[in-house]
Amino acid sequence: MGLRITDNLCRHAVNAGRALRRVAQASALQFQRPIYLWLDDHRPAPWGWTGVTTVAAAKLSLETGRVDRASLDHDLGACETCMDGRDVKAWLEAHNFRTMPHCEHVGTGYDLCTWMAETGHWPTEKPTVHSANQVGGDRMKGVIARYFPRQR
Repeated sequence: MGLRITDNLCRHAVNAGRALRRVAQASALQFQRPIYLWLDDHRPAPWGWTGVTTVAAAKLSLETGRVDRASLDHDLGACETCMDGRDVKAWLEAHNFRTMPHCEHVGTGYDLCTWMAETGHWPTEKPTVHSANQVGGDRMKGVIARYFPRQR
């Protein structure tokens, strides 16, 4: 009788261990889901997308190797230090409305595109550009068209 109890306990322990492994594997898969990356400092990320506002944050996501899709803005603003306490309107006036606020600390979508071309950290699908800045957006599209790997 003592042997049967021990056998039953062993079977239950093995089954419990298998169940825990299945739960752990399912949890790991959940955290390994593909990333849809949305780079923009003003527009909110669409549902299901991961929104980031700086090039540094976008690079961290791309370095995981899990980014399937990316939609990129060009003008990402500037940090408080580089804005010198000015708001966007004051920045534009100070620069004769020729350029949007930007700085090396925040970067631009073009900076991210050249980094992807240099390092090979591309999303699985060809990135799209949703920038209102026609010139900056065209520069980004040019890098993507030239350097995005044709076969993935």
